[in-house]
Amino acid sequence: LEEIGAAPRDAVCACAGETWHWVDIPADMQGDFACVALDAAAEGDGVVADTVLLTAGAWPDWDAGDRADVPAACFFRAGYTALPAGAVVLRRESEADRTVLYGPRLPLEPGVYTVELGLDTPAVSGTLLGRLEMDDGPALPVRAGETCRLEFACGDNRPWTLAFVFARNADVTLERVRIERIR
Repeated sequence: LEEIGAAPRDAVCACAGETWHWVDIPADMQGDFACVALDAAAEGDGVVADTVLLTAGAWPDWDAGDRADVPAACFFRAGYTALPAGAVVLRRESEADRTVLYGPRLPLEPGVYTVELGLDTPAVSGTLLGRLEMDDGPALPVRAGETCRLEFACGDNRPWTLAFVFARNADVTLERVRIERIR
């Protein structure tokens, strides 16, 4: 691992088995921004690296009962940020009728989870606002005045993606995504 402008460091990671194995490689960042490079090489029979995630901060291990409220602005998204809460405002005259919010593209421990989309809208109750989708999983219509909660089973610890597809029937403020492991 090398932080550009600093001395490179070496680390050896032993990985074995048929399941996904995530390896934390810390980068000691001295400022708010830095260029970081990863140079990986296999010893012996070789290694297949399918996914590399560059992240900042801690992501929980997700035991049953754990819950996190993630501000909508922390996801990849369209719209504009409403501060200080970190909400995302979607206007029907400005945003397209397509995926306008997705993420977190981080791993979860195997188990059963719920995701709940917290939102606000001036639309009449029952108005179709969009659709909440999961990777290769369930989809749920999102309607004004109704709770938007999706339950899904995570079979392995690969990164997963939640997406909101905007219908453009009304303005919507996406406030948060609540992730909770229930089993």
